[in-house]
This record gives sequence, structure tokens and C-alpha cells, in this order.
Amino acid sequence: MPERFYSHRKNNFPMSHSFHGMTATALKPNSTLSSLNLTFQHSPRLLIYNIMTKRSYKMRFLRYVPLLMLLVFSRSASAADQNHFASIFLDGKKIGQIHYMVRTNANGFVEELKTRSSLSILGFQVYYFTQDLHEAWNNGNLQTMHGETDDHRKVYKTSLQRNPKEYDAVLNGKPLTLPHDAFPTSVWHYQITEKSLLFDLKDFRLMKVKVNKTDDPVTMNGRTIPASRFDFSGDWQASIWFDQNKQLLKMHYKTEGREIVVALDQN
Repeated sequence: MPERFYSHRKNNFPMSHSFHGMTATALKPNSTLSSLNLTFQHSPRLLIYNIMTKRSYKMRFLRYVPLLMLLVFSRSASAADQNHFASIFLDGKKIGQIHYMVRTNANGFVEELKTRSSLSILGFQVYYFTQDLHEAWNNGNLQTMHGETDDHRKVYKTSLQRNPKEYDAVLNGKPLTLPHDAFPTSVWHYQITEKSLLFDLKDFRLMKVKVNKTDDPVTMNGRTIPASRFDFSGDWQASIWFDQNKQLLKMHYKTEGREIVVALDQN
């Protein structure tokens, strides 16, 4: 038992400890019954009672140990964070990084996304994009979201709440609604490949799309990974690759005539 749990009282008398409403008596290290002068301080009957009481509390405490360990390990497992990183390339040049974190809890899971990218030519910044999103999901449905996007100094502040009939959303202080059948452009979710109506996480713009699936292996770090490619057409044009475990591998899309590639970093 750590030394901090012991008393430093005069005459080395016992002290009491409390644990979840249970009280136990502890003796100072290296102390003996004779050193406590119990012959003069306590009667033999009281001494026997104290020793039996101490043993009783100790047995009760030991019965709680397995439950406490289970609670600790369960909380550790539920609170574990899954961190993913992806690189952003523009015309083959790396211009940014994405940090995607997933935390599982009793109500589902929480996702946090941080995107940072910029491009400079001859010392002049010609492209700048940052995005911070916080999303809560349950049973495959987005429940709440709030975020801020800076698209080359044009700022979008957003929030969203799912209600029984639709999504209540706010964009830069202005309220609006979105239908439940619209899915966010969250490419980390395989469900996006099954949807025909999407909404942009930056400005809540609704987009009708068609999706075409083909087998298309991906080569990363010198190894070939079996994958499925999903090509989106319509109001949103992009290509997304998922592996056989339905985990995102990479994404291609175009902005202002330039091709952007987002590739998951491989360990």
C-alpha cells in the first residue's frame, strides 16, 4: 500500500480510510501491536473487534476489485480514440493534411475533422483552405454537427441538429432545413456510396448525384490493395476508393479546373 495512505499521527495510532462509502482501518508500516501500547489504550475485546472489522472490510473491498477493473477497462475501451491522417495533393504536389479522429461512446460515436491546406506560387498564396468539424453519429445517422470553414478567406460557420422530421441547420446565423434523406459529403462513411442526395458540409448546398461502382485496386507504398471505386456524377463530381473493409483509401475531385487528391496515409 502506498505510503501516502498511512497516518503520521503521534503514537502511531490507526487511521481510517474511506472507499466508496466503506471504511477500513490501516496500520502504519513497520508498526506492531506492542508498539501501539494497546494494553493501556484499548481492551483485548476491542482489539479483537478492530482486527475482525478490518478483515471484514478487506474482504468486502476484494469483492469489489473485479467489478472496478471491469468498469475501468470498459471505460478505457469506449473512450479510445481512433486517429487517421490523410495528405492533400494538388496537381501532384502535397499542399495539406487532414486529421480525422473517431471516439466511440455509449450513444454512438463522435468525429472530429481538421483540414489544413494552402498553395503558394512565387511566394504568393494562391489557395487557402481550413475546416474544423465536430459531428455526432448514432445508428448511421448524423445527429449534430457544428463547424467552421475558411475557403480562401470566405468563412462559413455552420451547425446542424437532427429532429424527428428533418435537420435544423444554421449557416452564418441564418436558419434553414435539410431533409433526412440527404447525406453529408463525409467521405469517411461508406454509406455515402448508397445515397442519391447529398449536402455539402461547408455550406449545406443540396446535390443530386448518381453513383457508379467498379473494381479498381489502389497502389500505395509499393503494395496493391483490392478496392472498389465509386464515381459520383451530377451536382457533385468525385471519385472515392474504399478497401474490402469499407475503409476509405483515397478520393479525387476537381476544383476550378485543378485535380485534388486526398490519400489516406499508410502506416
